[in-house]
Amino acid sequence: MTDSAMDILENSPLSKPRMMGTHGEKDTINYITNFLTQNSLQPQKEEIIWSNGLVRGRKVMEVFIGLFMVFFTISLYLEPPYNGYLPIAGIIGFLGFMVVFVTLLTKDKFEFLGKKAKGYNIIATVGKDRILTSEDENLKKEIFLTAHYDTVASSMPKFGKISIAGKALSLLFTLLLTLTTGILFLIRFYTHSLKLETTIVILRWIILGLTTFSLILIFISFFSKRTNDSDGACDNGSGSAVLLDLAAFFGKNPLKNVNLTFIWCAAEEWGLYGSKAYVKRHKEELMAMKDRFYNINVDMVGQEIAYMEKKGVFKTTPLNKTLNKLIKESAEEKEIEVRGFKSMMAGSSDHAPFKKIKLEVATFLSKKDVKKIHCDQDTLDIVNPEKMAGAVELIKRVIQKLDKKA
Repeated sequence: MTDSAMDILENSPLSKPRMMGTHGEKDTINYITNFLTQNSLQPQKEEIIWSNGLVRGRKVMEVFIGLFMVFFTISLYLEPPYNGYLPIAGIIGFLGFMVVFVTLLTKDKFEFLGKKAKGYNIIATVGKDRILTSEDENLKKEIFLTAHYDTVASSMPKFGKISIAGKALSLLFTLLLTLTTGILFLIRFYTHSLKLETTIVILRWIILGLTTFSLILIFISFFSKRTNDSDGACDNGSGSAVLLDLAAFFGKNPLKNVNLTFIWCAAEEWGLYGSKAYVKRHKEELMAMKDRFYNINVDMVGQEIAYMEKKGVFKTTPLNKTLNKLIKESAEEKEIEVRGFKSMMAGSSDHAPFKKIKLEVATFLSKKDVKKIHCDQDTLDIVNPEKMAGAVELIKRVIQKLDKKA
């Protein structure tokens, strides 16, 4: 009898610390490859290069954000009309800076700030028993299942979660209030009105307080470190174990019209290095199967089964055309409790590189799990065996539906 996803999680390195570059990472790679081999699959390891440069780049960005906030505050104390024009010009410059900096971050242009190291994606395929050409009328559907196996913890986990929200909100309010104050200064300058003086004084004090608060958070965050102190049972031992369970099942029960590719991605916690490397290396192959390609990413299903339903800020759009509909149908048929959620962006898990090249993706990610990840609370105790089993059955059903729709 094949081990269930929960059995796999409980009795493997997937419920122990396994940060990139540690013995735990090596033990996990060996476990996954041995498990696949024992289940008559032929795992392959693809070398990738990862770096902590992205993490350091984010810290540099926060420092510049702090400097901009100081500039906003100081500019409001200059003589008129500079106290009106400079804050507004500073905001425009800041927005341009953020666009450029974030673009460089997403393109991994800050790797020079960190150290590079080797890692490995682990790949197993089911059903690819013959070479198919683009002229073949009987091309199989290609389903790629992804999950990252690495873990990470923060040296200040509770502070980290609070500071992210604190920095974001204080920056947003500082920008809005600085813009408002700058406009009020210009109105006062050109109308020679003194009626706005009290309002301006209050706004300047609020901005000074927000800037001081942000600088404290940025200073503390700058000295936080990433550690190997999380068991990562939910993030993402749960997803990795689900993929192993599915690989074992479909290895023994291959489908007629679907090829399956399982990828256990490395270095997701450091900037999606594993999935980015896979997409970059296999882009031509992936684009050739664009019309028959589906990616199902599993990133935390320990406490609930939740999937990204829509994305967007002001106007939301469905994440995909087919997969979410099949997820809903399968959940109803199997009487499995699932929850769809909305995200401002398409997400920052291993589905993102596939989404970036316009391939269809679906991603499971539990918001309940997020509360206890990247710290010593992410243990087996918080993993619900029923949710693990439900995730396996749900994804299994979705895959079988795609097979029948061929």
